Amino acid sequence: MKILFDISWSGKTGIGRVSDAIKTRLLEDFNDITFIKFNISKRNPFYSFLISRAIKKHKFDIFISPGFFPPSSKVKSIIFFYDLGHLLNYSFFHKFFMYLIRPFYENVSLIVTDSDYILDDLKVWLKNYNVSIKRFYLGSELPKIQRSNKSNLLNFNGDNYLFYPANFLPHKNHENLIKAFALIHLLNRSYKLYFTGKGTKQIKDLCYSLGVNSSVIFLGDVNDADLVDYYLNSSGLIFPSCYEGFGIPLVEALHLNVPIACSDISVFKEVVKNAAIFFDPYDIEDIAKSMLILFKKNYPEKLYSNAKKIRVNYSFDKFYQHLKKQIYFVANEK
Repeated sequence: MKILFDISWSGKTGIGRVSDAIKTRLLEDFNDITFIKFNISKRNPFYSFLISRAIKKHKFDIFISPGFFPPSSKVKSIIFFYDLGHLLNYSFFHKFFMYLIRPFYENVSLIVTDSDYILDDLKVWLKNYNVSIKRFYLGSELPKIQRSNKSNLLNFNGDNYLFYPANFLPHKNHENLIKAFALIHLLNRSYKLYFTGKGTKQIKDLCYSLGVNSSVIFLGDVNDADLVDYYLNSSGLIFPSCYEGFGIPLVEALHLNVPIACSDISVFKEVVKNAAIFFDPYDIEDIAKSMLILFKKNYPEKLYSNAKKIRVNYSFDKFYQHLKKQIYFVANEK
């Protein structure tokens, strides 16, 4: 079987990490794989047409893309659709672009998504098109990674901190989190927040204006081994996002047995069920109350036992086995 795999999405984002994990497993199971990288801006309105033109130059039985852009011509293919954020949280241009390419989703053999919440949304959004969609839960690779043994070099200094690994898009809700943190920081100035990424000027200005700039730490790019250490040395994962399609950090925290406080949104209720503290992401005082539970180590023991029961649902190996079956099915479909 000849596979053409899109590596354009590789990187440290959630999509990138999924892409890299799939690539590793494909190399273990298949001998004839061609990797293709599209040097095209994902803002290009002709992206789907350019994908089609590029893949026509290759011989393959199936085209697989971890991204969500469909080719403009019909090919045996599997693509991934993680959320409808481009329709809900981005600019008018993004919304227009998604509606422009919507008919092209009929050109793919299968769309894979990662939650029932998004599956239902996709069925509605694509209801007028003949599209096959399946939901396979993602898993976490972090528990398999050896700890870096560099904890003493990561400047924890005994910090009592909450950890939030996320980019700084508005729907990630860093602003409300920082405002909530400022409330409890008045009670205990030893509390800290650790963010992955470099932050934005707007976020950093907010930290200065609230007087918490020395207690909000921007870690920059973090490799997976260090990421494990940041989770395990934290007082918990704080996840205030207003919108997600799944929430990989939730699964990472579940597998690492790290306390979780997260937004009370539908997809988080689906993924983490009864194994987390939930708060209203728009209510600063409610976020602050949840943070205090983590900071004060008052996390209910029952939530740990609940996490142990549900984390078996989230295995990247299981995810890949589902995907592998679909690869054979689509490639051999007449």
